[in-house]
Amino acid sequence: MTRGPFGTRQMPSGARVAGLLAGALAALPLAACGERAARPLEERLAAQPGFWFEARPDAALEQRQRELAAMGYADGYVPVPAATGVTLHDRERAQPGLNLYSSGHGPEAFLIDMEGDVLHRWSLPYDALAGAPPMEHPSQVGWRRVRLLADGSLLAIHGGLALIKIDRDSRLVWLFPGHAHHDLELLPDGRVLTLTRRLRIVDGLSAREPVVEDFVTVLSADGELLLEVSLIEALRTSSSFGKVVAVARRPDQAQRLTTGGVEALDLLHANSIQTLDGRHVGLHPAFAAGNVLVCLRELDALVVVNLQRRRVVWYREGAWLAPHDPRLTDEGHLLIFDNMGHDGYSQVLELDPLTGEELWAFRGDPPESLYSTFCGTARRLANGNTLLTESCNGRALEVTPAGAVVWAFHSPHRAGEERELVAVLFEVERLAAESVAAWLER
Repeated sequence: MTRGPFGTRQMPSGARVAGLLAGALAALPLAACGERAARPLEERLAAQPGFWFEARPDAALEQRQRELAAMGYADGYVPVPAATGVTLHDRERAQPGLNLYSSGHGPEAFLIDMEGDVLHRWSLPYDALAGAPPMEHPSQVGWRRVRLLADGSLLAIHGGLALIKIDRDSRLVWLFPGHAHHDLELLPDGRVLTLTRRLRIVDGLSAREPVVEDFVTVLSADGELLLEVSLIEALRTSSSFGKVVAVARRPDQAQRLTTGGVEALDLLHANSIQTLDGRHVGLHPAFAAGNVLVCLRELDALVVVNLQRRRVVWYREGAWLAPHDPRLTDEGHLLIFDNMGHDGYSQVLELDPLTGEELWAFRGDPPESLYSTFCGTARRLANGNTLLTESCNGRALEVTPAGAVVWAFHSPHRAGEERELVAVLFEVERLAAESVAAWLER
């Protein structure tokens, strides 16, 4: 185990650990390491500013390309021999659009087309942000999450440090130094929803060691604090608070996070938010408009929080382990990136949120071919396909309901003596081309 701004985690027995990313958790399957032993992996990772992993070969994609080549290149297939960028594009079955992504290599975001050509780039160094908290670790240099506004401006999170808004030319508009982390959402009225955290001694949890207290935080369109709701206090009012107490009573096993030079118990590790619009309230009263779905990695739990009442109104655990990015789909299903629930490897699950029944899944074949220890996203596209980001492998895939890969992107941000290290790919988001046309054409 190791400590840093992204915390530490006990690994399940099913996952094979190859090395540690300095200052953050970076468990890798042994298969990822190959025979590269001249210089230890952790040394190569620590030598790179940013957030990196060791890239893994994409055996399934290579086989798919061989099959298509033998067919004389099927209609709509665009063969791309390069190991990075867009390596597969089935034009007939992939959802058209543009792609927005950010990664751990640095404070940048890119808008690319379906072939991987860069259409726009945003970039602003952290040291140019007057009033921002001091950076605690090089892994915080990248933008953990970005969201694009209609005028080409961008919201971006430096994990655990700050949330910023920049214009289309990368000039700072405002900065919120409230230790935002992991996720953000732009609300229809212009307000911004995000996660923030502070450290404090929490009565009933830890008498001596501070605890990381996560908040669901609402900002105005100008970056001013409007509301913050403590997730610990929201849980305290529900029967599920006993799980938090149980985790706190095992401090030797609990994750720890260091911020501002102070180490604290990270009992919840909130990592995603989704504001519910009320369309699924018929499934459960907790899914009322304005309530917020939050993922709590350390509890392996999903909760719905009523921000007005400041309490958890729905709590679920499931067959997932260390999950990320749960989303209620248009159909009222739960789509989730399950990081380690598939025998220690990753899978994307679509479930009935009430019964837990599995409705659809995408898994690696073999299992280790899909593996992201942390981070990772899964979003349903308009054509019914699913776009997933396998963060620790620097890869994004679009897959059909039948499980066929129809678009693949491998991060071009590489490092190491043999370019064997890949920057953590936080998220690839598919956007409609018409949504950016007005400002992009300017």
